[in-house]
Amino acid sequence: MRGADVFEGAMTAAVKRFQFRHGLRQSGIVAGRRLDEMNVPAQTRVRQLA
Repeated sequence: MRGADVFEGAMTAAVKRFQFRHGLRQSGIVAGRRLDEMNVPAQTRVRQLA
């Protein structure tokens, strides 16, 4: 197995675990609105929580 395959497999597994924990369909794919939400900068999240 090549290095990129290992990373992709581990990343897909992590996404699926996240989806499971949050009651989402476990596709292993992040797209659309969820991707937009994940791409919010940390500093913006800090301001939202404050």
